Amino acid sequence: MRGLALCGPAIVAVLGCEAGPREPKAKRSEGPGAASLEELRERAVEALRAGDDKAYLELVASPAFLLEHCAGEPDIGALEEGGAVAARSQQRYEVRTAVATCTDLDWAKATLDRVEGGEPKSSDLTCEPASEEFEDLVSFYRVGKVTWRVKAANDVYRVAGRYVVRDVPRCEPDGG
Repeated sequence: MRGLALCGPAIVAVLGCEAGPREPKAKRSEGPGAASLEELRERAVEALRAGDDKAYLELVASPAFLLEHCAGEPDIGALEEGGAVAARSQQRYEVRTAVATCTDLDWAKATLDRVEGGEPKSSDLTCEPASEEFEDLVSFYRVGKVTWRVKAANDVYRVAGRYVVRDVPRCEPDGG
């Protein structure tokens, strides 16, 4: 009965569930993407571990979000409202497929070996206010003798104060 989130006094007495403080969850920021690179990495890995494509999709810059802030970008500015909706539908499909491939990794036996990425690099995205681009956020997990390379955040940008991804995650055994 430890799994119960809320335990009233009567439930504690009858079921023996433990009352007491729960570990606080990391605060999630409002809006698309994340407020920091750390939050972006944490939420991306959490979504991949859970196989939760909807949670991962919240981190992906939607075409409508990019259209609002980066309309000067030729491939984005050409989108009309209907096109943005169709493009989001395509993103949803691609994210669902990519997240499903990450379930090949046995997360229950995985131990984090190291993390890389997040360093700033020159951005090719034209937005207002100016965008920033960062190295992909990559984590390496060991499962037995195999090391898995998990590109949790692929094509990382900071647009309008939010850290977002523009590509799907990748999970594969590391060949190096």
